[in-house]
Amino acid sequence: MTNKAIFFLGRIAADDFSEILILSGNGRGIGAYKILRGMYERVVYASYLDKNEDKSRLFARKGFVDKQKLATRLLEFGIDLLSDFSPQDKIELETRAAEARKDMPLLAVPEMAEKIDMSLKRLYGPCHLEPTIHIHASAFGMERRLRQLPGGGFRYNDDDYRPQARRALIFGHQLLLRILSLQNTRFQLGMDDEVQECLMAFQEIWGR
Repeated sequence: MTNKAIFFLGRIAADDFSEILILSGNGRGIGAYKILRGMYERVVYASYLDKNEDKSRLFARKGFVDKQKLATRLLEFGIDLLSDFSPQDKIELETRAAEARKDMPLLAVPEMAEKIDMSLKRLYGPCHLEPTIHIHASAFGMERRLRQLPGGGFRYNDDDYRPQARRALIFGHQLLLRILSLQNTRFQLGMDDEVQECLMAFQEIWGR
């Protein structure tokens, strides 16, 4: 179970970086920021499970809770997420979700990051907290999308998000290298030289 979780979390993180690259390349820096938060969470979870294999069962079992909760809420809107489930399948899902709710919860994302190493914990601010501002509807998030005019008042900033695009790329690239290194060591891919070349390229690209 641990290997599957780490592999597929890493695979999705690679897709996340592709989306960050596309959005940033087209000037959509805020959109890239939003993707960065999910990518960071996946890298943290994969890294944590790599060091704490006994937590993989908790990670997997939480999926039953999430599925059952979402299915129940969607029924309120006439959407049957479990339409292809047999009555027995639905009973089994409810049973597994009920059992999973008795489990001790996993640590919060920043606590997991701290358990891994402080360099990953330090990325929590720019890769998770700051993107969250742009995901939820809030006055502060709205403020971050405005420009103050010299004579007073504000204008919506709809053209220049290059600073955010650059930051999202830098942090996304850094996270991608972390997950690549993890996959290489976890699955003994024999890509030590390639990973080192990627790390050197990162310094060359962003150290200018």
